[in-house]
Amino acid sequence: MNMARIGKHWAMASAAALALLAGQAQAENYSETLVKSPAVRTQAVSYDDLDISSSEGMQTLHYRISAAARDVCGSNDHRITGHLSAAVDNQACYERAVNEALSQINAGQVASTAE
Repeated sequence: MNMARIGKHWAMASAAALALLAGQAQAENYSETLVKSPAVRTQAVSYDDLDISSSEGMQTLHYRISAAARDVCGSNDHRITGHLSAAVDNQACYERAVNEALSQINAGQVASTAE
């Protein structure tokens, strides 16, 4: 089995596990979010020190999430990855990771206002 197939199998398995964890995380009020990549790497991003109701707080949080996504997904520069397809995959991973992390935060905010 080649590396691309192994990566896809890991991605599918991790997506299923992460979907289960995401459902549990939305049920409680958290002050950190997970940034995930298909390669089963995660990085916690704490934001309990931020006022995310302010634009400055959200800007800082977005910066932290972006940095974590770059760490877990890898470079989107083909000169660094060695292959254009790897750079494209890493960019897609980055975008998914940022969007999922922000979705977790938005879901947490909605849940906390509903209580």
